[in-house]
Amino acid sequence: TDSLTGLPNRALFMARLGDAIHQAKRHSNTLFAVMVLDLDRFKLINDSIGHLAGDVLLQSVATKLKRCVREADTVARMGGDEFMILLHEIMSARDLLPVLDRIQEELRAPVYFRQQEMTAGSSVGVVIWDPSYTDPEDLLRAADTAMYRAKEDGRGCDRLFDEDMHRSLLRTLKAENDLRASLRRREFSLAYQPIVDLKTGTIRSLEALIRWHHPERGVVFPREFLAVAENSGVIVALGEMCLEEVCSQISRWQSPACPAARLPVGLNVSPRQLTEPDFVSNVAALMADWRIPADRLSLEITETALIR
Repeated sequence: TDSLTGLPNRALFMARLGDAIHQAKRHSNTLFAVMVLDLDRFKLINDSIGHLAGDVLLQSVATKLKRCVREADTVARMGGDEFMILLHEIMSARDLLPVLDRIQEELRAPVYFRQQEMTAGSSVGVVIWDPSYTDPEDLLRAADTAMYRAKEDGRGCDRLFDEDMHRSLLRTLKAENDLRASLRRREFSLAYQPIVDLKTGTIRSLEALIRWHHPERGVVFPREFLAVAENSGVIVALGEMCLEEVCSQISRWQSPACPAARLPVGLNVSPRQLTEPDFVSNVAALMADWRIPADRLSLEITETALIR
């Protein structure tokens, strides 16, 4: 169980979800639903009132959610400010509406911590089981997708996983699998774009830009795959590969006769890479291995990374 709220933890929830799938396959008239809830603006409470207040709010949410479902149903805490609910024996999506209304109503009621009022709206994603789901992780992923759609649609609402979301999820999963396979086969290259001083017409530096040589789609540009790489975590391995390739290329350009010998090279770094504990040591080790002077490599970050 979860030590803070006393609710079942993720492992226990997944075990019960596996049992529910097994039962539903044996009895064709049995339906159940999975909900994923994410508290809206929970970080704001943690940052403004304190983590102790956040813990009090999480404990209150756990109590409220248990009041919204039947004894046979399962409320669990996934971790952080995410909760999961397994609703047994439903007939259709219509059965979910009273539960969803009750959840939002309960969570809107204020909770007090040292005379400070706190409220916790939530974004809820729901998926109803059908025979195409054989793996608990697939069901949870579907509910998670619907929850993120609820967040995109303005928070404080719920969304049911539908066919459009399913198609979008399949496209994303295929893209993730393609990325991982291409990374293993090293089907990526770097193009070096010159940065020109318009006053003098001279090249001041180069920017390394990644290209994906997809076996079916041909050359794929970063805007089409970097978001998928970032969300799936593939971006870390991809970034490491790019960093090594850039250092290798700068090393090959070290000859005095090469026009690029003294040009700095810029490489974009993902926010995910920056949070890796060994990022700095990896960069330092690569530069040492390839004997790259520090002023030849420029690491560039986006505004998004800076904010984070």
